[in-house]
Amino acid sequence: SEIIKKINDNLSLNMEENSQIQAIINISEKLLNSTKLQSGAKNNSKNDFTKLYNDEIADILTDNYNDMQFGALYGQLLKNQTYINEIFTPLIDNIYDILEKR
Repeated sequence: SEIIKKINDNLSLNMEENSQIQAIINISEKLLNSTKLQSGAKNNSKNDFTKLYNDEIADILTDNYNDMQFGALYGQLLKNQTYINEIFTPLIDNIYDILEKR
C-alpha cells in the first residue's frame, strides 16, 4: 500500500489500487519468466545480478509501454528511475533466490 500511495502521489496517476497492484505483479511475473534473468541468477553473484535485473525492468517497461491497461504507469516509471528503484529494489533478493533455485 505504501508503493501504491507513492505512485499516486508522485506520478500523478489516478489508477485504482487493484490496477496498480496488478501492474506490479505483471512486471514481477515477466521478471521471473525472463530467460536472461534465469541465466543471470545461476551464473552471477547477487551483486552482479542487480545490473541485469535493472536492465530487464527497463526493457519490460519499454516493451510494454503501449499496454492498454498499464501503459500510463509504465510510461511514468520510465521517466523516473527513483520510483523504479523504490518499487523494484525490494524485490531483487526474492527474485534472485527464486531464479537461482530453478
